[in-house]
Amino acid sequence: MVGKVKEVHLRFWLTFSRIVFLFFIAMKADTSADNNLSLQLLAYHLIVLRGHNVDQPRNLAKSVTTQ
Repeated sequence: MVGKVKEVHLRFWLTFSRIVFLFFIAMKADTSADNNLSLQLLAYHLIVLRGHNVDQPRNLAKSVTTQ
């Protein structure tokens, strides 16, 4: 998980990576499901902080949304 945070720091915005490093807590995860859950929670809280609607993802293909 630390490697993924470092990759975000190198590839994405400087302010975003600073937020991640300020609030990053190193934890021991026994399974990949634990890592997945923590990254999903991080993504959720960052989207809420940016003011976007979590229930309406951007850039979703119309073929997926039409029935």
